[in-house]
Amino acid sequence: MNFETYNGHTVFHDFFTAFGKTKIYVQKKNEGYGLVCHRAIREICQAIGIKDLRAKVEGSNNLQHIVKAFFIGLLQQRTHQQLAEEKKLHLVEFRQENSLYPTVVASPSYVRTKDEIPKDETLDFINYVMNDRVILKRKKFPRFYETMPHYEIYLKKYEKYRNHERIRLNLKTEYGEVKSFLTDKYPEEKKDEEA
Repeated sequence: MNFETYNGHTVFHDFFTAFGKTKIYVQKKNEGYGLVCHRAIREICQAIGIKDLRAKVEGSNNLQHIVKAFFIGLLQQRTHQQLAEEKKLHLVEFRQENSLYPTVVASPSYVRTKDEIPKDETLDFINYVMNDRVILKRKKFPRFYETMPHYEIYLKKYEKYRNHERIRLNLKTEYGEVKSFLTDKYPEEKKDEEA
């Protein structure tokens, strides 16, 4: 059996797969994330060459069912070009490292117009490849100190300094120093500071 991988380290897209009472939600992850999954899935991924992946198993933990379900999911995954041809729409990726700037990953031979797309059609990529299924997530409870009155006082006091470190870092990377927007207008102020 031959399985294609995305950039040689992960799956092409998130997918849902099931066999018997075993359900597996597989998520594509960035390089360096590692394999966060069931031990059987980890061994399969290492044999195939998948290095970054997260898989959540729900329902039955029968080992044979987990293996069969994961192989079914791998066989059913599609490349970006196949997904674009299927939907007859451009496949666009938004990445955090590109400041969420849209990048066209795949383009179909024929693109549908806005009028040709029905209103009830699923256009969100994750919903489409997961067949409108959602992973169960445990409710996050607030930390014990977040409910106490002194925490609100702390937040009010800290608000004026909240983004200072990030702003300083951005200025250093962009201009090579921490400087104000008035530095170019009044360069004599900088000379006084240095002296």
